[in-house]
Amino acid sequence: MLNHDQVFRLRKQILETGQFPESLDGYHLGHATFPLPPPPTTAPQLDIVGHLHQPEHVFGEPFNPACLNGIADTDVHAPSTRMRQVEGGRIVGATVVLGPDSVHAPVDVAELDPVARAQVEHEHKGCVVIGGKASLSVSFAARTAPRHFPLRAFFLPNLEPGNYGSFIFRQFPQLLHAAANPFEFDCYVVPDRVNWFFDAIDLLGLPERPVFCVREVSGDIFDTVFIVEYFDNEGFLPAATRRQIEALVERVAGAPEPPGAEPRIYVSRTLSSIHRPWYRVLRNELEVEAHFQARGYTVLYPETMRFDAQIRAFAAAGRIAGLSGSGMLNAVFSRPATRLLDIESVTNTVRQHAKLYASSGLRYSFHFVKDIIGTDRNPIFRDFTLPPTELAAALDWLEA
Repeated sequence: MLNHDQVFRLRKQILETGQFPESLDGYHLGHATFPLPPPPTTAPQLDIVGHLHQPEHVFGEPFNPACLNGIADTDVHAPSTRMRQVEGGRIVGATVVLGPDSVHAPVDVAELDPVARAQVEHEHKGCVVIGGKASLSVSFAARTAPRHFPLRAFFLPNLEPGNYGSFIFRQFPQLLHAAANPFEFDCYVVPDRVNWFFDAIDLLGLPERPVFCVREVSGDIFDTVFIVEYFDNEGFLPAATRRQIEALVERVAGAPEPPGAEPRIYVSRTLSSIHRPWYRVLRNELEVEAHFQARGYTVLYPETMRFDAQIRAFAAAGRIAGLSGSGMLNAVFSRPATRLLDIESVTNTVRQHAKLYASSGLRYSFHFVKDIIGTDRNPIFRDFTLPPTELAAALDWLEA
């Protein structure tokens, strides 16, 4: 599977030259062209699957006000989740499966929303898909001669391999659907093989099967590929998924804490600042941590915890605060009506967080920081600072 930069360069080269190269950065490239399928004669049947609500408060001013576009008080409509089956399928990217005569990708509910659709980046797919007037061409990393696996593969797409937050709202709902609707398969195929995936299949009672990565089997042929259709790449969880999560939380975490006795947690990103020093670091987060600790909050480092321990910690919490990031998306395991404060710098994922918080029944607010540092990088990667005094109004709401 190609990375973002390789997909970008390969797409550019194909569009500029009109040719499909045989290799890139040492990768052999496979190519396939298919006629465009006829447009569907009927639109998918949509049902109300939940309600999206706005944050209770927005503290501060967002760097880019457009990040709040699409966050409104509205019913959410979507088709029913179902399983698609591709015979003789080849998995060639994070979301793309080639059949013998067509291209398949799981239909994403977000694609029905033009605001969300505008945010989709082709570079996330791990392969290049180019549409013409009459055909669709795909270029992907592959062997010179593909292998055939006589296996039925359960493929779990994920636009951001290795990203825990992306797993929570993209792959985890697919696992829940498979656990609730059992079917026979011989292996899993995932964009990245990560420990929380193994923890999750254990917790859900899914069968232990070999787990392949797309980059290991790209372009190889499976007898059958199963894909879950109709899930929201932006994190809105339909009511059926919510019920499955609530049942899991009840089993893993037990009864909720008595009212007033719930712990307060601050979800830290300080560990990220060491291994990702280029990625929106809060330079004074130790000071912010100390401020929350002085107010009775326990500092949580989600990346140090097993999946079930994260479920228990968020299920028990009565108040949650933290910097926007993957760890905060554990809020999906929080009890309904829990208060949550999401501290934002410059990011294009505000809507994803809002969808997950709203569909989880949380009372949530955003606090946008003022001091974004420098102009030498893309704004979403810039460092920032946050004087704890700027949080006064947000903390008054959180602790009300």
